[in-house]
Amino acid sequence: MTLNLSVNGYREGAPSALQLDSARSKRYATRVDFENALIAEAMTWVGTPFHKQGNLKGVGVNCGNFIDGVLTTIGVNTNSAPQNWGRADQQDGKLMLQLLEDNDLEFVSIEDRKKGDIIAFCKESLDNPDEPVHIAFVVDITHTTIIVEAGRKGVVRHRLNGLWNARIHSIWRIPDKLWLK
Repeated sequence: MTLNLSVNGYREGAPSALQLDSARSKRYATRVDFENALIAEAMTWVGTPFHKQGNLKGVGVNCGNFIDGVLTTIGVNTNSAPQNWGRADQQDGKLMLQLLEDNDLEFVSIEDRKKGDIIAFCKESLDNPDEPVHIAFVVDITHTTIIVEAGRKGVVRHRLNGLWNARIHSIWRIPDKLWLK
């Protein structure tokens, strides 16, 4: 399958930054409203196939652009993430951490994770804890479920089993100032 992507990763006719300004100004009254909007939008991406550097719902996406696409759609302004996330030939854990920090996300403990948080994962296990290479949304704490772009499976809803738990690098929360009315 060939994707119709322009050089910078966006299809022709995609919304301009000016058109996205109205979406980015959206605010929510409570964290629950924000979490529900985030999870509902993330679920609309389920079934989107993996495509390196892709960012089109239903067509092809990588993990970073999945996160960015969901956040942009629900009105969270991400600082230049569309130009940076998932663009390197190799996964760059230091760049991923820098982007999470540059977007004012707050580091939280694994025990304090909530719906809507972003989990950064290591490649194999915590053998190399400085190098996260994958990210996903937490969608359910009770069953510890995530929505993740999972390679050949594309975007799926997945339980955090032993393998995924062993790979958790860090948890990041989108601060209230980015979405609160």
